[in-house]
Parts: sequence; C-alpha cells; structure tokens
Amino acid sequence: MTAIDHLSTAALAVGIFALLSIVYYSLRSGSPPTPAPRRASRRAIESLSREPLPDGAIYELGSGWGGAARALAKRFPERDVVGVEISLAPFLWSRLVNRVAPIENLALFRADFFDLSLANAAAVFCYLRGKTMTALAEKFSEELPPRALVATVTFAIRDRAPVRTDRADDFYKSEIFLYRY
Repeated sequence: MTAIDHLSTAALAVGIFALLSIVYYSLRSGSPPTPAPRRASRRAIESLSREPLPDGAIYELGSGWGGAARALAKRFPERDVVGVEISLAPFLWSRLVNRVAPIENLALFRADFFDLSLANAAAVFCYLRGKTMTALAEKFSEELPPRALVATVTFAIRDRAPVRTDRADDFYKSEIFLYRY
C-alpha cells in the first residue's frame, strides 16, 4: 500500500467517523448541527449589539461549527464569548479553526448546554429547533440574570413576547427574535 492509499484510507475513516458522530448526536439532542444562515446570524448579532447588556458572558448554545460564536467574539471583544456544542465532529472543527485563527475572548466547550449554568450570561444566541427552544425557555427563566438578552434565529420562544423582531435579508427571510429576561 502506498502513502496515498494510507492517506485516502485515513481520510475515509475520518469522514465516516464524522458522519456517524453527527448522526448520533443529532438523534440524541434532537437537533442536527446546522449553521444559521450567515445573514440571519449577522442580523441577530446586530440586534444584540443595539441593546444594553448587563455584565457577563455571551453564550452561543449549540455552537456547531463555530461561525456564529466567532462572529460574536469579534463583535464583542470586551466580553467573554462561550460556544457550547455537544456533537463531537462540529466541536472538533470549531476548536481546530480557533487554534489556527485564535480569537482571545472565545472559549469553546463540548458539553450538553442543559447541564451548563447560565447564571453569568449577559446574552444568549441560539439557532435551535422548536422542541429544544421550548425546553430552554424554562432554563432561561430559572437561570438567566435580570436584563439578560436571548437572540434566536427562526425559532421563537413559546409563550414569551419578544422585545423586538427582525427579518434577515437572506434567502429564507429568517426571523430574528430578541427577548429580555
């Protein structure tokens, strides 16, 4: 077997591992690691930046491949930004990208965000499906400090009125919801 054959076999093994990891964690969490449309993420981050934030960190729950977490860290360089992802393959990718092009105020963790305390959160950003958002609504009510903001893309928090809604200029005309707790 040549070096090219070994490299091809290794690449195939990594690809299969990544695919199986994504499928497993998608079934486990009920939400695949799907990036929010870029323009929608930008619009949601703009919405967050127009509101006064209390002291604390900014969290992206379900940070997936790391794009929105990186954008948040760049937009809020004076804040700690925490990306939380449970799915192994996207988490490893986001860590690799942050090693190659580090952003000092960005920390990435592989964890179930339901096990994470949000007591020091100034803001939360998420692009998560309805069922997960419903479960998070209770967590937000119990854990977020007063005046903390939650920005969601596409999926609203049921039974809670947003302080602002917006629409992104993307293909889907994605809705942005901003909540104050």
